[in-house]
Amino acid sequence: MHEASRLSDTDSGRISLPSAVLGSIALIEYNDVMTNPVNAVSRRRFLSAAAGAEAGLAAQVSGAPSGDSQKLIDISKLKTKRMGVDEVLAPEKTALIIVDMMNRFCDAKWLSGGNRESERYFAAELEKIIPKISQVLDAFRAIRAPVVHVVNAKWTQEGREVVPYQRGRDYDLFDTPAMSVIPALAPRRGEIVIRKVTSSAFTGTGLEFLLRNAGVQNIVLSGQYGNACVFYTLIQSREFGFSNYWLEDGILYGTALHKELFSALVGAHWAKLVAAKQLIDTLKTKASTSSAGRREVAAASPCQGALPA
Repeated sequence: MHEASRLSDTDSGRISLPSAVLGSIALIEYNDVMTNPVNAVSRRRFLSAAAGAEAGLAAQVSGAPSGDSQKLIDISKLKTKRMGVDEVLAPEKTALIIVDMMNRFCDAKWLSGGNRESERYFAAELEKIIPKISQVLDAFRAIRAPVVHVVNAKWTQEGREVVPYQRGRDYDLFDTPAMSVIPALAPRRGEIVIRKVTSSAFTGTGLEFLLRNAGVQNIVLSGQYGNACVFYTLIQSREFGFSNYWLEDGILYGTALHKELFSALVGAHWAKLVAAKQLIDTLKTKASTSSAGRREVAAASPCQGALPA
């Protein structure tokens, strides 16, 4: 879930950003700023902005320019896609995926690494997103739609089986209390639990196989981080051809800057944004319609199941 990256210049004049951000920035077409010698000043400003983001300093991403300083990424210009007001998701074809909502990963102090400001940020965000995910989870359970819980840990003490960049992290073994789903979202019998040793919920887990067998076409993504494991899962889900929905108020990000940047980029390029309330209302509407249809069929066939005379 936590991925450290280093900023550096390349021979082509581009920069190396955290892996998840790299493709995102490319899509905003900053290549001209980064490669054209005429834009050296802009390039220095962009490097400074990226370094500030990496260090968790003042946000360089904004919805609008501020004062005399033109923000390099004006997210207000991104056209985000949202779930339509009249859009309906079929319960039998829609799965909820909850990524890495484990006890250790939901510990604000542990997430912060000792930084008090970060700890306050994580505590406040978790307090908001956990109830939202819980509400959506209850809605999925009510209509008996597929639910997938994803956990990230290791199988062996040495962690040799873990993807290299996660080795050495403070992760315990699978199914230990620290690496189990928090009580508020704990899996129930009949729900899928995916154990991963990498970022994406699809890599090496058989998740795609299970979803295909279940007839799933739509995926609602939630959990943490929106700039790491949830994002990796989204991109791979998209490659597999699923339609993706980003639970915007049910996702934790590594920083406030990541939250602002990634939600806009995801909505602009890779998934439809949806709030918990709208999603729940949609699921309830579909469930009510299906229930009414079943009652009509039953009423039209009063002798259904009766033995012939």
